[in-house]
Amino acid sequence: MTHKFVDDTTLTKIVAKSLPSHTKANCNELARQANEAGMNVNGHKTKEILFRTMTRNQPSSLSLCGEAVE
Repeated sequence: MTHKFVDDTTLTKIVAKSLPSHTKANCNELARQANEAGMNVNGHKTKEILFRTMTRNQPSSLSLCGEAVE
């Protein structure tokens, strides 16, 4: 059995303040595509970095492959 791993994959989203973020769906799609290619995504090692202006609405928390994203 062969296992493939991908390091340093980046998903970048620019979201206008007035629009909802689809980051959760994009993360799920990334994991699906990796799975189809026979690669494993380690949700435990995945990090989320937010660069944004201060708003009252906090973005929803992300999970990837059943693991909460830090």
